[in-house]
Amino acid sequence: MLKKFLGLFLLASSLGLAQTAGTGPKAGTSSLAGGGGGSGISITGIPAANQVTLWNSATSITGDAGLTYSGTGATFKLGIGTDVYLSRASAGLLLVEDGSGAARDVQARTGTFGTSVVTPVVSGATTTTTLTESSATSFATLTYAASTVAGVEMLCRVRANDATDFQVLTSRIRISTVRKSTGNTISTIGVVGTDLLAESAGGSTLTCTFSVVEGASAATVQASCVSSLTQTTLNISFLAETVGPVAVAQL
Repeated sequence: MLKKFLGLFLLASSLGLAQTAGTGPKAGTSSLAGGGGGSGISITGIPAANQVTLWNSATSITGDAGLTYSGTGATFKLGIGTDVYLSRASAGLLLVEDGSGAARDVQARTGTFGTSVVTPVVSGATTTTTLTESSATSFATLTYAASTVAGVEMLCRVRANDATDFQVLTSRIRISTVRKSTGNTISTIGVVGTDLLAESAGGSTLTCTFSVVEGASAATVQASCVSSLTQTTLNISFLAETVGPVAVAQL
């Protein structure tokens, strides 16, 4: 999609059609004469500064308040609506931001599995949930409609550190969850494989157990973690893959 938008912008720029500050045309009063006796191109609507030019037809262009740009070269930023902005973070890396400039998560939907939607990437890795040691702390919800089933696999990273040393525990969990036409969710949860711990203190420990709390419209995923460090930080982030029409949200 980004390539398509950038292609439209570059084409419009080469024709002198991209709007810049102070040059926006008035509705119904602007046109560009075509070469060789052609009929020319008309401008519809009231495009504003920094809107990307879009083609309505072979002879008509317009702008859209929901598609804007700013910057040039490595600082080029594409705006979609008023709360999603795409830009170049570094070589080969796309950054997604909100209106405040904060990095946001990405959800990609690429296909179907039977009659259910496959959502292969739901990223919560850019944000964290603070955990209370030795207490089951809610960190994600799985929301879906009645008379529905879903499968979720989550790659979880738990971080703990004190003033000197650091720990990171990586766990992969799977959740199967269902809802009848009435009543709460019904779920099972399990850890896949072996948790992996890296720590700098030499012999320190960090362990976690995972559970699910059932609800009327959502299942809530919890983690209970214990560290041998006297932590100043204890938190969790995750990446999730889902099969089924289920929304995963970090708490």
